[in-house]
This record gives sequence, C-alpha cells and structure tokens, in this order.
Amino acid sequence: AAPLLWVGASPVLAHNLLLLLAVTGNGLFTFGLLRCLDIRRGPAALGGLMLLMLPYVHHELGVLMLVPLGGLLGFVAICIRQELMLLIVGGVFVIEAISVIFQVVSFKSRGKRIFLMAPIHHHFELKGWEEPKVVVRLWIIAILLALLSLSTLKLR
Repeated sequence: AAPLLWVGASPVLAHNLLLLLAVTGNGLFTFGLLRCLDIRRGPAALGGLMLLMLPYVHHELGVLMLVPLGGLLGFVAICIRQELMLLIVGGVFVIEAISVIFQVVSFKSRGKRIFLMAPIHHHFELKGWEEPKVVVRLWIIAILLALLSLSTLKLR
C-alpha cells in the first residue's frame, strides 16, 4: 500500500487494492494447495473461489453472492458421490432449513409455533442471546460437523 501512497493515490484506493490482492492470493493459494493434494481442477477451483469470496461474506449481500457457489458445491458432491458428507458438512444449514419446515408445518396443522421465530437462529436471538454469541456457537457446531465429515473419509 505504501508505494501507492507515495505516488499520490488515496489511502482508500491503496488499501482496497491491497485487500483485493490478498484475497486473490488466498484464492490462488487454495487452488494450488488443493491441486497438490491431487484434487481435480473443478473442485479445486471451487475451493479457491469459495475462499476468495470469504472476506465479502458479511450480512445479507455476502450470503446472496454465495448462493450459486452452494449450488455448485452440491453439484460437485453429487458428481463425486459424497452427498451424505455434504449433508454432514452443511449441518448448520440443514438445521436452519428443517427448523423453518417444522415451524410452517406445525403452524399450519396445529396453529401453534414451535419456535418464537424461524429459522432457529432468530429464535435464540429472541430468547435473549446476542447475535455474535449465536454466530460463534453456530461456528463451533459447523467446525465439529466438518471434523465429523472428515473422519468419515477414513471409514470408506
């Protein structure tokens, strides 16, 4: 960033370009690492692309940008016949979706709600948990599910 500042560029431009360079480097590094592990180009590119998008995943805009990548990840899981592992890795998303399904079915059939609000992370927020606490707890669950899915690779 310093050379850009020396030639008179604005600090915002310098830092944004540095961030873009770092994010691109992360994506390329991940792609290269996955290729070294003998993973085919398509899944390796997907892994690099997902890591490349990671800094931009904040609030609703970032999540919206990752929706097509989630579909692509599902497609790759089907192609390499790892559908069950995808369900385990994406366990937090599965729980969120199932909580909405249960809430809708319960309300339409019995007229009662199971949760204060669906999806389930909103239920915890309405119970008094602060948003960062809910997010960190879901991260912990996601990490545990990722480790569980990696442990199933040795069983096959």
